Amino acid sequence: MGRTSSSGLPKGTRARSGKIQINFKWNGKREWFTLDLADTPANFTKAAKIREDFVTKAKYGILKIEDIEAVTVKPIKKADAAQESLLASQGPTFAHYAQEYLYNLADHKQGTKQKYLSILERLWMPLFADMPINTITSQMLRSAVNGREWTSAKTRNDALIPLRGAFELAHDDEIIDKNPCDRLKNQKTQEAEPDPFNEIERERILNWLREKYLADYPTVYWYFVVAFWTGCRPSEIIALTWQDVDFLNKQIHINKGRVNGVQQETTKTNKARFVDLNDFAFEAFQQLRLLTYLKYEHVFICDETGEEFTTQKSLSEKFVAALKANGIRYRPAYNTRHTYATVCLMNGLNPVYVASQLGHSLVMLMKRYAKWINSDKNKEEIAKISNSAKIVPKKKGIKLCI
Repeated sequence: MGRTSSSGLPKGTRARSGKIQINFKWNGKREWFTLDLADTPANFTKAAKIREDFVTKAKYGILKIEDIEAVTVKPIKKADAAQESLLASQGPTFAHYAQEYLYNLADHKQGTKQKYLSILERLWMPLFADMPINTITSQMLRSAVNGREWTSAKTRNDALIPLRGAFELAHDDEIIDKNPCDRLKNQKTQEAEPDPFNEIERERILNWLREKYLADYPTVYWYFVVAFWTGCRPSEIIALTWQDVDFLNKQIHINKGRVNGVQQETTKTNKARFVDLNDFAFEAFQQLRLLTYLKYEHVFICDETGEEFTTQKSLSEKFVAALKANGIRYRPAYNTRHTYATVCLMNGLNPVYVASQLGHSLVMLMKRYAKWINSDKNKEEIAKISNSAKIVPKKKGIKLCI
């Protein structure tokens, strides 16, 4: 319900004549609006959400009379209508198209939508929200971009994505003749190489987790056994249900993910796959079956709360503790995936098969993990060149004369 006032009601709400009123600032004035809601506890919760939505829209200049009249008991004053009419005559604002851009992300993953919402609210809305979008120039945007200190080229490039998107929609609607973002070019980035754990590090991590958690919090240990020995993404592992586990064929079906607490019925690549279980991973699922199979739908249940994992945060914290305890250089828990990929390739597994297990295309697998393919054989090959120098006979020097 959000913050409450001294009366115990949600902030900015009150009861009047059996109805609920909400208070917020709009068009430069703070007013009370009477909602078409009886003053019941449940309706106060609804009223608080309506107010929060209106406050946000009013802040960025996109609150419309129709929005208010749809939930209030009387029409808006003519003076307020005239003010909005004046604002409308100046053309749609940047905030309007920023919101349209977010609405158009309906088919994107929840994590992507949340990322772009955050970028818009932190970086661009404070600068341009209430400006008619057709008055924003390339020079303004260039100054805004160049005036910030970016932590990396990738961060800068990512920040430009929703900015460009808002202006592209305005261009599609013929509100602007050209996209002023077109002159804002991406900076070159260097993609980080996979940074897997080696065999010794993996065993030390798993041994520490087993000793620390197996007795009282066994799910923690078995989760990381699965992570290290299947190469599945963390979001895919916590989304697994028992319906996805095939004990007869020793496989798991990866067909969904859970990101920021939201269950998504597709994987990151929008392609389902079957992952074969080696002996280490299969044992983990056998042990987990004793813990959660009869009582829960999901495979991984938090030992401390008895609930499904909505994020990997608590698991990652325990993983970091394992690294510190063993003096292992920090890498995120996600790198268990890189570890499995490199183990497979270094042991000579067919790259086509490995790609199918990880949910990669073969091209992507080769691009990311080429240095680990036949790495031992590569050393043998380079040694041949060194050895060849020992058997090539030296030619007698040729002397020139004048």
